[in-house]
Amino acid sequence: MHALVVRAKRFYVAHPLQLLALLACFALAGYAALRTAAEPDWPVILVWFLAAVVAHDLIVFPLYALADRSLTVLSRRLPAHRPLVSPLNYVRVPALGAALTLALFLPGIIRQGTATYLAATGQTQQPFLGRWLLLCAAMFGASAIVYAVRLRVASAPARAAVAEVRARLRPGERVLTFARDATGTAGAVATTHALYYQHNGWQRRDWADIDALTWRPTDGMLTATGFSGLPGSTLKIPLADPHDLPATAQRRITATLTGTTPIEPTGQRLALLTVRRRASGELVWRVDAEPGADPHDPHVQAEVDAALTAMRSDLDQPAT
Repeated sequence: MHALVVRAKRFYVAHPLQLLALLACFALAGYAALRTAAEPDWPVILVWFLAAVVAHDLIVFPLYALADRSLTVLSRRLPAHRPLVSPLNYVRVPALGAALTLALFLPGIIRQGTATYLAATGQTQQPFLGRWLLLCAAMFGASAIVYAVRLRVASAPARAAVAEVRARLRPGERVLTFARDATGTAGAVATTHALYYQHNGWQRRDWADIDALTWRPTDGMLTATGFSGLPGSTLKIPLADPHDLPATAQRRITATLTGTTPIEPTGQRLALLTVRRRASGELVWRVDAEPGADPHDPHVQAEVDAALTAMRSDLDQPAT
């Protein structure tokens, strides 16, 4: 059977099921044509059919193609991140169903031929509009439920990874957001206290130990630059979807900034002292020497020590 399917694919190019569906469509169209040919007013039906083809190709098709294109562009611009499951088809299908049922029942919806319909059926056309709206609501509602289920299933690996991070959280710490890697699981997690990232298991870096965090969509790399010269201070985390993690992380990094003090003993700026506070309350500091200033110069070191002592006194807590 498998060999037969392979040979059919080579002959037809596409899957054999597509050929069967196409043959079924031709058979249905042939049956409709035979039934129509038996009617005495078949020329009028043929004219209406040709007019419908022309109207579809010249008017209707450009309109719904433009609507679909607009929906695609809008879906790319509105969200700040890409969902695991694209919502486009879950909007297209019920929208197409709504449009087709509108075209099918339009005379009843707009109450065209009210007297003829009443004489033929003994009923009014009043329920058509309400029932069509209920049908549209049911189609969109069912599509939304299916999308929610698909999204829930697709996000299961990421939720499992975030659960692993939650098990490692310290007292008072909570998860803010996460970013997905190429496998769809969580590759980085931002909490109120730190950045967690995957590197031979979950690793932790306090926000006070990160100077800046940038996202490069060209190569899908999240780069965190370390603070205070920590070993391996630059982190590179490959991600597929950063979500809102870069913006959230930058806010948390900024919140750790306790103070900056320029060191200008004689009016000439020698360095800048920056102090950050970790979630534990511990302070970390860094000295950035200005161009032309030698950080190993005893005079510069003495001024730095004096500025650091003054800042420790102001903060009433020793720095490390």
